[in-house]
Amino acid sequence: MREPPPLNFCQWQNPAELYSQVEVARCSLGDDQFCNANAAKYLREAWVISRVGVLLGARGARLSEADPPDGYLDTDDIGITPVEVTERLQEGRRRGNEEPLAIHHQSDEELSAAIERNRDWLEALILRKLRGAERCPPNTVLLVYLNTSLYNFDPERTRAELEAAAKLRDKNIVGSLILYEGEVYGQSALASRRAT
Repeated sequence: MREPPPLNFCQWQNPAELYSQVEVARCSLGDDQFCNANAAKYLREAWVISRVGVLLGARGARLSEADPPDGYLDTDDIGITPVEVTERLQEGRRRGNEEPLAIHHQSDEELSAAIERNRDWLEALILRKLRGAERCPPNTVLLVYLNTSLYNFDPERTRAELEAAAKLRDKNIVGSLILYEGEVYGQSALASRRAT
C-alpha cells in the first residue's frame, strides 16, 4: 500500500509528461529520498509506468488514486489497462540501504550461479505478486522493473528467460511487462489481454 499520490499524477497525460513530472520531483527530493523514502513510493511507481508507457508508445499514463492497481496505461491497440508495479533489486541490495556493493571479479561458475538465482527470484517475485492478485482488477498487467545488472551476461538467453517469466499469469493478472536496460520484454502480455 502507498499514500495517495498528488492529483496531478492521477490525471491522464502523455507518458513523457508524466516522466517529466517524476524527474522534477526526483530532483527536488534528491536521489537518496527518491530511491529510499516510503513516501516516494508513488514516484517510483510513476517512473516505471511512464518509462514503460514511453517505450510502448502509449497515448496515456496515470497513477490510480487507490492501490491496487498502481496505475493505468492507455495504448492504441488495447485501450486502458490497469497496471501493478513491482521491482527486483540487485542481489545484496536492500531498499533504504543503497551503499555501493563490493565489486569483485566473478568466475564463470559464480556468474552462472548468480544468473540462475536471479531467474529463480524473478519467477518467485512474479508468482508472489500473482498470489496477491485477488485485489487487482481483472486484466491487470504486472510491470516488473529489473533494477539489477545480472541479466546481461547472455542477451539471447536473457530475452528468452524474461519473455518466459512474463507469461506467468493469474485470474486477474494476464501477464507481465518487464522493464530492463531500457527495453520492455513480454509484450505478449498485452496481446493476450487484447484477446480477452
